[in-house]
Amino acid sequence: MQMTAIRNENGTFLRGLELNNEAMRFTGLAELSSSSSRVDADVVLRDIATVLPQYTGAVTLKGTATQDGAGWNVDVDADGPYDAEIRIDGLATGAAAALEFSASVPDLAAFAEGIEGPLQADGMIRQTPEGWPLQTVAAGPYDANARINGLITPALDLGFDLMLPELSAVAPQVNGPLRANGRLRQTDTGLQIDAKASGPYRSDVSIKGALTLAIDVAFDLSVPNVQPLMPQVNGPLRATGQLRHTDRGFVIDTSATGPYGARALVEGLATGPDMSLDFRVSVPNVAPLAPGVNGALSAMGNLRQTANGIAVNTNATGPYNSRANLRGLVTGPDAAVDFNVNMQVACRWQSRRHGFNACYSSHA
Repeated sequence: MQMTAIRNENGTFLRGLELNNEAMRFTGLAELSSSSSRVDADVVLRDIATVLPQYTGAVTLKGTATQDGAGWNVDVDADGPYDAEIRIDGLATGAAAALEFSASVPDLAAFAEGIEGPLQADGMIRQTPEGWPLQTVAAGPYDANARINGLITPALDLGFDLMLPELSAVAPQVNGPLRANGRLRQTDTGLQIDAKASGPYRSDVSIKGALTLAIDVAFDLSVPNVQPLMPQVNGPLRATGQLRHTDRGFVIDTSATGPYGARALVEGLATGPDMSLDFRVSVPNVAPLAPGVNGALSAMGNLRQTANGIAVNTNATGPYNSRANLRGLVTGPDAAVDFNVNMQVACRWQSRRHGFNACYSSHA
């Protein structure tokens, strides 16, 4: 490191300030006085992998800070890997502090695998009696856009509005727009979210609850008609429940109603090596799904993660006093399922000349 320092009646002057090593190079100068001051800095981080190992490339930063009666004004330009750029300009200190900023990435694929396209964000942060509010507008891949407005200090309290014109860009099997809006707040117990989204096929979902210290959110999902997603099924879907994060993984407790009066309950550990979900499903009449077959269907059982794959254990009752049970591995190289089906059907046929009654049972 080298530097020349001069102090006289006009102030303090630092010249030829330089720090140079294998990781970075810093050069700059400073002119400090009671009436006005100026600092110039030029920084090169030779490879961002030094601090973010998953990326490579140089980061350069050029900045100027000048002081006047209102406070310190800054003008900063930064360039990073993959042609990313950040610009910051404005008054950084004082009661009227206000900073404008812009950020751009030509292609997000370099930072987020599977997402292709540019990102551009512009906005402002400023000092107010309530704290520092943020206002920003962003445009991203697939014509997505977002607006964020609210406090970032002393406590986070941000409103957001997100729009994706065509969801098939990220979920090819689903067509239509997605819009979400809500609020993210910092509380004594952690981050809280209260958000609503509307999607393809007039679907709606709401999420409310804690994101930290542990995720604990309630959700409500409705789809007026599932036929666009499942052509062979016609009717609405509604699901409500709770999703919590524990030291073992995510725990879910949900109930749903679906087409043809179907009902389902699912609860248990949904992720992790100890995944175990209990379920119960019922359909008052399977005729809409299996034409020619009349009667109710109900099933209950468990799905769990084992060392060899996902195991299922379920029992079901169906039309014509039918019963079935299913047990075994449904995934993995050793997948094997044992099943037993019992069905009894009573039937009657009347001939023109004489009566004939028949009844039979079948087992599989």
